[in-house]
Amino acid sequence: NSTINGTQSLTLKSGSGAITIDGAIGADQILTGLSINATDGDTGTIEITDIGDDNAEGVNTGTVSIGNNATVSLTLDGTVYKTDGATIYEAKSGDTILLTGDSPTIQTKADSLTFDLGNIVLSTDGTTTINTNLNAANDAGNLQIDGKINTSSSTEALVLNAGTGSLTVDGAIGDTGAFTTITIGGGSANGTIEVANIGGTNAGASGAVAVGNTSTGTLTLDGTVYKTDNTQTYTAATGGGNIDITGAATFTTSADNISFATSGVDLGANVAITTGTTTNVGNVSFDGAIEAANAGTQTLTIDSGAGDVTFSKKIGETNALGGLNVNASTDDGDGDITFTEDIGDTSAGVKGTTAVGNSATNQIRFLEDVYTFDTGTTTFTTADGDKIVLEKGSTTTFTTANTSISFAGGHIKLEDDSNLVVDTGALLGDITIAEIAGTSQETVSLDAGTGTTSVGVIGNSTEIGQLDIGSDANGGITLNGAIVTDGAVTIDGPVTLATAAVSVTTADDNISFNHSIDGSQTLTLRSGSGAIVIDGVIGADHTKILTGLSINATDGDTGT
Repeated sequence: NSTINGTQSLTLKSGSGAITIDGAIGADQILTGLSINATDGDTGTIEITDIGDDNAEGVNTGTVSIGNNATVSLTLDGTVYKTDGATIYEAKSGDTILLTGDSPTIQTKADSLTFDLGNIVLSTDGTTTINTNLNAANDAGNLQIDGKINTSSSTEALVLNAGTGSLTVDGAIGDTGAFTTITIGGGSANGTIEVANIGGTNAGASGAVAVGNTSTGTLTLDGTVYKTDNTQTYTAATGGGNIDITGAATFTTSADNISFATSGVDLGANVAITTGTTTNVGNVSFDGAIEAANAGTQTLTIDSGAGDVTFSKKIGETNALGGLNVNASTDDGDGDITFTEDIGDTSAGVKGTTAVGNSATNQIRFLEDVYTFDTGTTTFTTADGDKIVLEKGSTTTFTTANTSISFAGGHIKLEDDSNLVVDTGALLGDITIAEIAGTSQETVSLDAGTGTTSVGVIGNSTEIGQLDIGSDANGGITLNGAIVTDGAVTIDGPVTLATAAVSVTTADDNISFNHSIDGSQTLTLRSGSGAIVIDGVIGADHTKILTGLSINATDGDTGT
């Protein structure tokens, strides 16, 4: 019922009998070792008030082993548990390791700290701190927690740290009781971190969750559920894919941000991220590159509602994703989507279906110049208006491997010098574009090989320079609106007019149609002093005879 002191080791063994220590161990004279019912098979309950005090550890130089695989319950009802030696707290499986003190701190002095088998259950308001860096923030002591960590208090925060050692939590955190905040591996030490799950059916935290820091060597998320009611931030050192998501994980918040900071992310399984739908606002950001563990296999799905999604580095440059879906559901909101760098490179960045945006998306921004896709269809969708924006300031190329690509709803807007090239290969890969607008005579080249190309309005005044649609592969071309350029227009493929009135107008530049022109609509061509050449038959399909035709019919047009 009182303290235990002395510069010796202590062993307590009670079999099925209870062991209760109501005073601090080693508060005055530090023990050199401690063993309490550490033999497997001893079932007696254990209750310990404190080990050490605010000023020093209660056991040093020797090991500490408390409980075993049969211990019915291990209760730590004090506030200080400081040891200098490898330390194990163990109880049988289930909710058997009970921390009932007010804001307890459990620490080792750069030594391993293990919570074996049993789940940890906290029950008192405050902050529970478990770490291995009693001596210094960069101490190297591994922290291993086998079971779950839960709380029955609604105002309990959790802090875990292992300095430069490894930190592993194999059970779920907060799957039956939510913490206020969860901080794992904060500071600046470079230890590795592995976290299985946060939350479950219910959220694991009502406040912010922060895992890792800018020096963390590797952050492994090998669970399937990371669910909270507030922000989630996962951080590891820059310079590679140091954030490894190896479980088929779903990350969920209640309209709060999710960030993967500093490091690149490697996907070892299909990953889904949901921060909201419709008007809910939860931003999603990736500071580093995103790669699949196995090229063309793992997929990434993001639903951010009205929140913005930002990819700051490349996607699939080395190992392509197996699919990419960003706010493509009908109940997703109007959040902006930004691709700061490339998708893929000379090879595809996504080998599978790519669906980005929906009819409410406010903007999709492309800030680099290479976007390469393979295997599945590729679709970019926004609300109406100049919402699909190319901002690189040099030629931006979208390439598929004989698969279709669509820019739907919104118009492609070419900022200064951001010329557009869309190439789906020589075989069947369709191109569909609602509208294209430019800024300063940007050029446009669309080549669907033997696939079809469908385009709406292109240009106004001097926005667009040279325009090339089609190739000698002779894929069909459908025109759905007026084309206005300050450059030559070449349309190389059989043309179908699909709207009531189609026109092509240049600022004294040539217009060339290399194949037939059909469609039960009117066609107006005007080139000023530029030549107009039509190498195919007009109205060859008697079921689609043109209803009107005007070619340089305005007085003053001198073109041949």
